[in-house]
Amino acid sequence: MKVNWYDWDSSVDIGDDPIEQYELWYKVTGDDEFEEYDTTIPPQTTILVTGLAPYTSYTLAVKTYRPGEGGGGELGPDVREQTLCDVPLGKPTVETARTISKNEIVVFWEVDDTDLEPKTLQCESVTSYTIYYRVAGTQTDYDQIIVGPDETSFLLDGLDPCTEYEISMSMDNAAGNGQLSDSVFNTTLSSTPQEVEWLSADAISSSDIKIRWSLPATVDCPLESNKLDFQQETTYECGDRQIFESIYFDTNQLEYLVTNLYAFSIYRATVTAYTNAGGGIPRSTIEITHESVPTAPRDVLANGLSEMKIEVTWTAPRCPNGTVNSYILLYWESLDQNITNAVAAPQDCLRLHKRIQLCDWRPAARN
Repeated sequence: MKVNWYDWDSSVDIGDDPIEQYELWYKVTGDDEFEEYDTTIPPQTTILVTGLAPYTSYTLAVKTYRPGEGGGGELGPDVREQTLCDVPLGKPTVETARTISKNEIVVFWEVDDTDLEPKTLQCESVTSYTIYYRVAGTQTDYDQIIVGPDETSFLLDGLDPCTEYEISMSMDNAAGNGQLSDSVFNTTLSSTPQEVEWLSADAISSSDIKIRWSLPATVDCPLESNKLDFQQETTYECGDRQIFESIYFDTNQLEYLVTNLYAFSIYRATVTAYTNAGGGIPRSTIEITHESVPTAPRDVLANGLSEMKIEVTWTAPRCPNGTVNSYILLYWESLDQNITNAVAAPQDCLRLHKRIQLCDWRPAARN
């Protein structure tokens, strides 16, 4: 606090000159006794008073002195002045920080009554509270949120999933921000991951498909596993089972061979990445197993039409295992038990439509 006064003037002030010094006296307004602060020699009429309490009213007066016995006068007229505010000495207590989602934490705090007393607050009132937060373990500058003086909780949003935050607070007045409270730490909830970056299914035989996949391109939270769902898309009439597998893999396993499948059948592979929040976006692909040899034609019948012709009819195989594009008809003398002597019917006698007339046979051949 800077105190100024007028120099002693013999034409106005009472007493004899010369004046050899001034004394500045002060007290907290309301106290009984003044205390001497400092002296100065004319013509200096200014003293800077330091070490005063913030936001406190003081009463000040100046005493003049002349040389000789009884040269000290009475205290002059007093003045009152209040020091400016200083930042609070107290600090709020962060009671708890509660995670409510992958992007939000609610902060709760309280303030002791003693921290709101003028001596501790060092100003008229709390003007605001400031919340400081940053990713735990970093030395980056705090993000700051200013809230009203009557608030006791606040929702921090826009946070990163699956991330630990350090949170503290200050109590503020007109002079600025007080000291930071003790920090609390809390972690946002996990989020489900994005889909795996790529997925492939490659048939390597009529019964095997190799599945390969990658991890998601971006990951907010640690992956816990990958799940493969593999199922048959079409009904296989020859099969006695419906193919479906659901398998969880460690994140370091990125391929799997599915075996014992039906030939020439459509299958769907779906891979989903998982965090502790659950499964993310699935990615799917389809693949067809290779063709395999068909089973035998059914309902084969032979009907003699003449001494030179026999008509043979049949129905398609129960399990074609692919696309049947032709049939081969073998015939031999029935007395010849060696099938290796069988002869394919002439190509111009073959038909794909399950009916054929064998031509150019010897008369009365037994078959």
